[in-house]
Amino acid sequence: MHIHFQHKKILVAPLDWGLGHATRCIPIIHELLHNKNEVWIAADGAIEVLLKNEFPHLKFIKLFNYNVQYSTNGNWLWLKMLQQSKLILKSIEHENKWLEELLETESFHIVISDNRYGLYNKKVHSVFITHQLRLSFPKLFSAFEIIVENVLKNWIQKFDECWVPDYADSNNNLSGKLSHSNSALKNLKFIEPLSRFKNFVPQKNNVETDILILISGPEPQRTLWENIVIHQLASTTIIHQKIIIIGGKFSNDFLEKQLPENVEYHTSIAATELYYYLAGAKKIICRSGYSTIMDLEALNKKAIFIPTPGQTEQEYLARWLHNKGLGIFVSQKKFQLKNFIE
Repeated sequence: MHIHFQHKKILVAPLDWGLGHATRCIPIIHELLHNKNEVWIAADGAIEVLLKNEFPHLKFIKLFNYNVQYSTNGNWLWLKMLQQSKLILKSIEHENKWLEELLETESFHIVISDNRYGLYNKKVHSVFITHQLRLSFPKLFSAFEIIVENVLKNWIQKFDECWVPDYADSNNNLSGKLSHSNSALKNLKFIEPLSRFKNFVPQKNNVETDILILISGPEPQRTLWENIVIHQLASTTIIHQKIIIIGGKFSNDFLEKQLPENVEYHTSIAATELYYYLAGAKKIICRSGYSTIMDLEALNKKAIFIPTPGQTEQEYLARWLHNKGLGIFVSQKKFQLKNFIE
């Protein structure tokens, strides 16, 4: 990744669907700061908490969250998203007006938007970050992929630049058809995978563990996945295995649920600390979110991928990496922790 902006006032605004959009902005922000730019961050909720932990000295602006609701039943996720399509379109329109009003009081040179389609304006140089130039649809609706791709293309073309965090090679890449579709964009630029851990210089020893389980993603599926893991841990005989769970949340409302003594639970840890856990894990079990995939690639680590049920993007990525020998795909419904305990 090489960002050419220097000595500019820049606003960075990640989408709030999970923490991945924020975590992959971390290396971008570091690069911007290295180039002597003045960086502001637009966020709210958990995204704001995460980025304030990483960049406490930066200026933050409140930017509303979409607050999209996910289904407890993965089979109904697409119907749930369709029901909220009007809300999503209004949110995009709202954030476009929000930016226009902001620019009347703050003179930003550049706005970098991670998957917020409304953050473009003629008064500033706008950058859109995405690994999804095409969405992955369920087989029953796959014919609509090209139609939606064209809709996304029209939106993305309103930005001055579109950065894709992947390799340009159509075969040797991490995101497959999602970012290597046939629709050419004039503003397209492949910037290679983004990770907090590229060029990271360790300051201490790794945290050695047999199995590291990362719980992440939007609610309610995050909690459902956590409950499956905890239930299986409590009912599985584990011999000489050290297991660490990272809950992927910022509240401390977790109650001990009769976890075995050799299981260690953290609600969350700082991004820099996560490096030592990932690097020291013999096995990693996690969602197949793209930001997680990029972090694993930076550490040359494979994982057992458990996609969020009904989230076809994660299901596609898990299968893509499974077929390339870069991980193992297991559906949440068929997941059995005992199968990965030696």
